[in-house]
Amino acid sequence: MKVIPIMVNIFKITISFLILLVTNLLAERNQLIPNSYYEVDLRYEKLNGNENYLPFSKPWFDDSAYKSESMLMQLQPSLTPRGNKHDASLNSWIQFNLHNNIVIINEMHLNYASQNDPSYIGKEWRSISGLTNQSFLHWSKKMGSASGMVIQVGRFYSQLGPGRHGQLLLGANTRPMDQLSLSLDHSISKNLSARFYFQTSALDKIGSDKRYMSLHRLEVSSLRWYIALSEALTYTRDTQGLDMVYLNPFIFYHLEQLNGPGLLGNTIGTLEIGYKWNTSNLYAEFLIDDVQFDYEVKGDLEPNEVGGLMGYEYAGANYYLSIEGVALTNRTYKTPDPSEWYLHRNMPIGYELGSDVARLNVLSRYYLREKWHIDTEIDMIWQGEGDFSKAWDTPWENDSITMETGYSESFPTGVVEKSLILSTELMRHWNRERWIGLGISYESVSNVNRVSGAVDSGLSIHLGASWTLEYEAIFDQ
Repeated sequence: MKVIPIMVNIFKITISFLILLVTNLLAERNQLIPNSYYEVDLRYEKLNGNENYLPFSKPWFDDSAYKSESMLMQLQPSLTPRGNKHDASLNSWIQFNLHNNIVIINEMHLNYASQNDPSYIGKEWRSISGLTNQSFLHWSKKMGSASGMVIQVGRFYSQLGPGRHGQLLLGANTRPMDQLSLSLDHSISKNLSARFYFQTSALDKIGSDKRYMSLHRLEVSSLRWYIALSEALTYTRDTQGLDMVYLNPFIFYHLEQLNGPGLLGNTIGTLEIGYKWNTSNLYAEFLIDDVQFDYEVKGDLEPNEVGGLMGYEYAGANYYLSIEGVALTNRTYKTPDPSEWYLHRNMPIGYELGSDVARLNVLSRYYLREKWHIDTEIDMIWQGEGDFSKAWDTPWENDSITMETGYSESFPTGVVEKSLILSTELMRHWNRERWIGLGISYESVSNVNRVSGAVDSGLSIHLGASWTLEYEAIFDQ
């Protein structure tokens, strides 16, 4: 085993601590960064609450705290542990709360180019890269005492699914897309409510191909349970733009695709269920990409492309426990046409690790005292050869395969990379964007990069910090 030293740049840490010493400003921003430590706090509070059981409202923006006209400006430098590395970044946030529940948001992000994912396709300049992460208009409207509507237009995060560590249809690590979304809520009774959600998004182009995604979802929830059905479709057009038929929120995309003509695309559906009792919650998400029902020709031997996520979480007097498992078969999110793959700017739209993967994650949080907690996490990952780096293949079409012999695959397929990550972290937080944490982790990987016999392991100590400089102005009425 090799021991990896503390990989922290002294300058970055000094800047973070100077900000800690000189800043103690106003209100926090109402945006929850996907997969942040603060999500666990919200899940803990939700388990201890008595409100209707609904997954966290997506996108992550909430304007309920801003009823007056105001402006909020923030700069957020942060140093975040990423395994054996540390990401130093700078975020800016500008928020205008205007009349009649209209909010305009702009968020920009700056980081070192060396921190970018290998699949990054943007511009890098003098070892720096940056982007407009979010920029959108948010409008909300109450319709009577029982209904409400929210419309968002622009570039923003959107996320669906009950998972803590990931979601199958619309994941937390998806790059914000340029899109329009519509959300309709209605209280059926005191304890029962329904929500309809629709979004249509522009994905990144591949050559001359213009790529789009449409998605709709219906969920019903009570104080104890919820159930949701969702359908998403990615499609590509060479010369034309959006297909008007896929801008209809209330039709089934898969049926339209089958009836055509010329409505090619990749449809994916999910079913979500959740049940809460006392301070426990059991939840699941099931995904269907392609399932074979007929066995008449060799093409019908194609293995099913499906996935599942199941989790259990519990809130005690001063601790939180969560267990979550995920499995996605080979070729899920893919079709023979790479432009229809479930990707945006080379990043998965669905589950962060793509397909041909299994995962078991256990997280516990113990609250030592107010605003102090310690996290302990066990993460086990099995990644097969059929991730997004592998082209679509059809081994069931080989001459050696017949309808009599059939065709099957192991799961995960091929040489499987197996990872075990053990970590613990102590954190002091002031709010969701002002925190400092110290942690230690051990990682062991066998069959690294799916090379049989290749092994790697290491121990790392990491220090992370984030603090927000901000200015807020409330306009006179």
